[in-house]
Amino acid sequence: MPEHTTAVSLLDRLLHHAQVVVTSGDSYRMREARNAKGAAIKAS
Repeated sequence: MPEHTTAVSLLDRLLHHAQVVVTSGDSYRMREARNAKGAAIKAS
């Protein structure tokens, strides 16, 4: 985003009627990235 206010305005419009769901634990992408990184280190 070119400016901070542009990003804030965009998020405000997107989240105006949204319901925020807070979860705990590792995300699928983070877990996969860690596994891929470990596999790359073992392969070296």
